[in-house]
Amino acid sequence: MKELLYSALDLAIIIDKMQLGCQEESHLIDLIWDGEKPFLPEKYRNNKRRLISDIMYWLTYLYEKPIFDKEFQAVQNDCENGNHAIEADRYITDFSNLDLFFKRVRIRILYCEDKYVKIKLRTLVTNYDSLTEDDKGFVLFRKKRKQQSQLLIKQHINYCMTFYHLEATLRGGIPCNIIETTNLDKMLTLHVI
Repeated sequence: MKELLYSALDLAIIIDKMQLGCQEESHLIDLIWDGEKPFLPEKYRNNKRRLISDIMYWLTYLYEKPIFDKEFQAVQNDCENGNHAIEADRYITDFSNLDLFFKRVRIRILYCEDKYVKIKLRTLVTNYDSLTEDDKGFVLFRKKRKQQSQLLIKQHINYCMTFYHLEATLRGGIPCNIIETTNLDKMLTLHVI
């Protein structure tokens, strides 16, 4: 369950993708602080300053990421020369992309002008398998993906929907149970309940 809580990095990624101005970012962080405390890790629930500081740290990192990426090979070389290694596998979790998707949906619906989010079930399931061949850990991630059935992915989607208080409906507002839905091409409308 800890992985479903909003980390400062998750919030920074969500805010960064929204491409807001400084005042809008600050206002959004205030709204998240006021409304999303149950979804924050314990260390942030009573410490707004720490949350803001950590989000700003990660926003700065994301802003400077192209420069850091250019230096990554030098960092790897330094680690190898010092008999150390960066274990990329430790930083990849099975459902991290999927979890971030639902975190972003909840924040968009509650604190932006979106009243709902529409997505095809196929896109949602495929979103989970979003690494490309150039990314580190691709082969390992593919093996994990093949070992997990669509049912497991749907169960995780359902778990996230319950955790973030989201509801999926089909066309016409008909409630939908993602686990029972066999047609991946159905358009889902996600709402916060």
